[in-house]
Amino acid sequence: MVSVPCKVGISIVRDIYDVNSHLVGKGDWIVSCADGSAKQCKTSKTLSVKLLSDLQLLRNDNAHEQVVSVSVKDSSQMLNSTGASFELIAEVPGFFERGTKVGFEVCRSSVGDEVTTILYDDAEKRVIIDCSKSSTATCAVFADNDVKPISEPIWGYFYLLRASLHSRTCSVLRLS
Repeated sequence: MVSVPCKVGISIVRDIYDVNSHLVGKGDWIVSCADGSAKQCKTSKTLSVKLLSDLQLLRNDNAHEQVVSVSVKDSSQMLNSTGASFELIAEVPGFFERGTKVGFEVCRSSVGDEVTTILYDDAEKRVIIDCSKSSTATCAVFADNDVKPISEPIWGYFYLLRASLHSRTCSVLRLS
């Protein structure tokens, strides 16, 4: 199972009819109440876990783009995504050798002078996001709106999974 960014909260379930009186424990997770009827109803409070709203927006079926079983050599353009945020899940099968690096270029300009690189270094077991060639204040998007790009590092959630002994999966769940 893969962990994804979640929001933890309290979930309230109301009007529970407890036929066999199993919900009798004392504590802040059970509250008894009466709705005016002859039957006693109870309200249960428990822990809930929900996906972050940003992740729900990224997983919009209408914007889903999938490339199944494609072979890539050196540099190839695979997706036509143009959004500022996206979810990228890539599996590198058995030809990926231990101790090597594998990566992707994202947010690449049409002429290639601006690009962000996401790289997994198997030797160091870490994910590297290279923003050294990313947008600058001279980029039209920033210049037209009289703003500068964020100086803080790009944040993301990365999950490295072992699908088998010879493969790696790298998921980029949010990149803004």
